Amino acid sequence: MRSVLDECELLLLAVDPLWRGRGVGEALLRDSLIRARRRGITSMNLEVRSSNNAIKLYEKSGFEYVHRRPGYYRGNDGQLHDALSFRIDMRI
Repeated sequence: MRSVLDECELLLLAVDPLWRGRGVGEALLRDSLIRARRRGITSMNLEVRSSNNAIKLYEKSGFEYVHRRPGYYRGNDGQLHDALSFRIDMRI
């Protein structure tokens, strides 16, 4: 997590493929949000490839879609993939 003033950006949240679908990602994200709130953070941003299955987790956790960056990521196959930005307002 990288923060500036009362905003932060979640840079990486990764779960081993063998552990996906078991609530590990949800627990890691919840812990990140709790830690950010304790530091006085009022909003968190993240960016993810448009094909990433974690989008469901982010939306379920309260993140809202902000915008799309067309062709931002280049895959191993050389194809371009869009990046999606999400944000959550953590003010109580």
